[in-house]
Amino acid sequence: DIGLFKLELNTTSDVIIINALGDIILDQTMNSGTQNLDLQQFATGIYIIKVVQGNKQQTIKLVKE
Repeated sequence: DIGLFKLELNTTSDVIIINALGDIILDQTMNSGTQNLDLQQFATGIYIIKVVQGNKQQTIKLVKE
């Protein structure tokens, strides 16, 4: 389905999704394993997903068409 994404986490992580305007649209702690992100209700555009695990951070650019 359009707008559904899977995120593989190897430890409990804070997941933050930021839209192109810099607004935080999701800030949630997720458990390790496969997590589903449902962005269907959000507009098309570019989003930044930040995954914070302790003192490590990974940034993912996501384009929703």
